[in-house]
Amino acid sequence: LRSDEPVFGRWDRLRLEAVISNLLHNALQYGEGKPVELRLLAEPEAARLSVKDRGLGLLPEEQGRLVHGVESGVPSGPSVGGGVGLWIVRQVILAHGGLIEVESQPGEGTTITVLLPYDEARPEPETP
Repeated sequence: LRSDEPVFGRWDRLRLEAVISNLLHNALQYGEGKPVELRLLAEPEAARLSVKDRGLGLLPEEQGRLVHGVESGVPSGPSVGGGVGLWIVRQVILAHGGLIEVESQPGEGTTITVLLPYDEARPEPETP
């Protein structure tokens, strides 16, 4: 776990626990027993949470399926992944007004990053 400072936000605790659990589960499952890195950064507008494995990696078409939510289910190749767990991650992150990014190379591992705005219901500034 790497984090330079505490990160505070207004999020649904139980759903974020599911996000972290699913991301770690996938990283451990497909990381081929290699170390998994969890990194948390406080950026100006959002918290950035990344989970990186050094395992099988994903094919480009599998990455697109995760990011855009186009069908999940039976894996198309040896890298597997992209099932219900990551679908849940995507739904929770989108419900919080966030984004999910996937970076991967077959045989080199995968990094899944979520960006979470600090407050999903930020009030607009009042105008005089």
